[in-house]
Amino acid sequence: MNKLDGTSLGDYGHPVFKRDGFVCVYCGFDGNGFANWRQLGVNRLRPASAGGGDSLDNLVTACNFCRSATSRMKFSQDQSAEEILESKKKHVAKRLKSFHKFWSNEAAPRDAALTPEQGGTYLPHPLVLDFGAIDLTDDQLLKFCSDNDNLRFELTAKRELVVMPPVGLRSGWEEGRLFLQLTIWADRDGTGIAFTASAGYTLPNGAIRAPDASWTLRERLNALEEDEWRSFAHICPDFVLELRSPSETLASQQAKMEEYIQNGARLGWLVDPIQKRVHVYQPGAYSEVLDSPSMVSGDPVMPGFELNLLEIW
Repeated sequence: MNKLDGTSLGDYGHPVFKRDGFVCVYCGFDGNGFANWRQLGVNRLRPASAGGGDSLDNLVTACNFCRSATSRMKFSQDQSAEEILESKKKHVAKRLKSFHKFWSNEAAPRDAALTPEQGGTYLPHPLVLDFGAIDLTDDQLLKFCSDNDNLRFELTAKRELVVMPPVGLRSGWEEGRLFLQLTIWADRDGTGIAFTASAGYTLPNGAIRAPDASWTLRERLNALEEDEWRSFAHICPDFVLELRSPSETLASQQAKMEEYIQNGARLGWLVDPIQKRVHVYQPGAYSEVLDSPSMVSGDPVMPGFELNLLEIW
């Protein structure tokens, strides 16, 4: 296959790589970088069974996955190169979808987020900054948050500022759908108020948290001072909901839910679309894990509230 003279690189030094920009023509896998380059190979666009040879115009760059996925495909000699390329691309896309579904549900170690370099598909992780040596006031943090309103911030009990990147579209949509159900129920029930992820609470342990959705009884809210409504109120919600996004580890979200319960929350739900589970937290009890529930009930803390999860799964 036109191997380079005087080297032992074999196909890894094939000139077709440079022609194709070191990118797989079937799936777009980028072979730049040593680790990725080693995943590339030379592939006949038209297989030998359909009259394809080893001329450069029939050779393309392909990653190992695509070479394997297309190896048994059959084509006739009447099919054009463009038709064969399109057929292979569609076949690869279908195979990748199946593989990714299996990887997401079965193979990925979900308790420890992987970087893209490690083979993961996670979004950027939260950035944690140590503010222990700085006496950061609520007003200063509020001003900092308003000046950087494209990001979300939390302050841990250890005075660590957690900078959370924006979530992907899927997570944003899921969060919106869950909050919509909560606020519709809250408006109908009337005993409390629902808050979005923009609302921050100062917990008894000093942490400032902003759950993805929360609900608090009106009688407790009415006891707050007027200025607390404009800042991070010193109160723990009665109910908190956290939606696990691909950038968050399960362990970190579980620890946050435990913190809510220890600081006064009466009910907490950790909704995990990745594993299709809901972790239910209540004071004085071990957390309960529900596998692929279609609905979860807020009784008795939130009488009549039922969260529909079918569209999230």
